[in-house]
Amino acid sequence: MHFIDFEDVNQVKAEAQQAELVITATGVKNLIQSKYGLEPFIRENLTLVNMGPEDEFGEGMPSERVLNQKFLANYLLEEPTRLRFLDPVLALMNASGYYMIKHDLAEGVHPAPAHFVDKYLEVFAQSFQVQIDLTSLKEDNYFWLHDIENKIFRP
Repeated sequence: MHFIDFEDVNQVKAEAQQAELVITATGVKNLIQSKYGLEPFIRENLTLVNMGPEDEFGEGMPSERVLNQKFLANYLLEEPTRLRFLDPVLALMNASGYYMIKHDLAEGVHPAPAHFVDKYLEVFAQSFQVQIDLTSLKEDNYFWLHDIENKIFRP
């Protein structure tokens, strides 16, 4: 898997023509059709998956071409993602919004202060009874799940 800059329209089109699988997770309705056109995404041997809550491929893309008829792919699961896994994420999103308003931040991307992140990581770790490796964290680190089976999360 690799990620590309969605602003580079030519690169997105070129990659889509070579890809076996395209997964969208933007939350932006009609993004693919309006920004890139549907031509690079119509191939029969290309699997399309919509992970966002909106139809990100657009009205021009036939529903049958996208896994789960363009609906959020999570709903293909016999049991969609449980709320206990979503609650910490939603709590952090709400707290982040409050923090940004309270601190009157300018438009743009801002790293979360370490004390803010640490607080929510601690709640997450307690909720799921996992260890979190904080040894190499800096304020501008991104997090990803490293090893769910051993219940260890690393930046």
